[in-house]
Amino acid sequence: MPHYYNLDGRFFKTKKAVQDAVRASLNAHPLVQVFECPLLADLVVKHHYYCSKHDLRPVRFRKMPREKGGYELQGWFNELNSWHGVSYLKCLNPPTFEQFINKALRDAVFPLVRAAEKPCCEKCGSVYRLEVDHVKPTFNEMFQEALKALDDKDRAAWAAYNWVTHASLVLPPDGGAVKKILELHQTATLQTLCAPCHRNVKRPGQSTFCSAKTAPSTPAPPMTLNDALRAISQAREGGTRGPTVQLELFTANPA
Repeated sequence: MPHYYNLDGRFFKTKKAVQDAVRASLNAHPLVQVFECPLLADLVVKHHYYCSKHDLRPVRFRKMPREKGGYELQGWFNELNSWHGVSYLKCLNPPTFEQFINKALRDAVFPLVRAAEKPCCEKCGSVYRLEVDHVKPTFNEMFQEALKALDDKDRAAWAAYNWVTHASLVLPPDGGAVKKILELHQTATLQTLCAPCHRNVKRPGQSTFCSAKTAPSTPAPPMTLNDALRAISQAREGGTRGPTVQLELFTANPA
């Protein structure tokens, strides 16, 4: 990691200084407008984990609005003849190999995790913003075991990963890592929590996406389907937004 950043003829001593300069430039342009930013282009071609290795330099940028608010920053690459999402924050803090593997393994177990989701929070009975948590073993514990099981098939998939395709890294289903984490899931204990309960349960050394310690000793009785429908109906009659039941997986997305 350099002790300073030389970008567009300017020297920055800290990541925060670069971040502030880039944000100031981005804030000067409205959504959708195409603009040039030599500072940001230099940052991408010199420090992006993929572009820096393949000499890919965006020549123009645009901020495309997202459905749920905010925007996606995109760069136009002449070499690709297309727009591609870029993240200046990930240029300053490149995702690690372990983060790529973690995301790929979470994607691999997603069907199992989704199947384990219950209709309400097992701690308070809420039907809002439901998340599935790995209790025992934790996902991080399973992840560490899967890392040890990485084999040549997994390494080949990593070597062939191409950021240009816009796709996430996919590990082979017959590779050692995926087989190991699927095996561990067969006997894993999972629980469904609403987002507030999930955040409030702490475990030393545990990451934010798996924060529950143990299954509640005296969980709230599960909400029946009729109860859930009644809650939704009452919310709508009151002019408020009804509960949204969904699974939220906390993952690193190294775009």
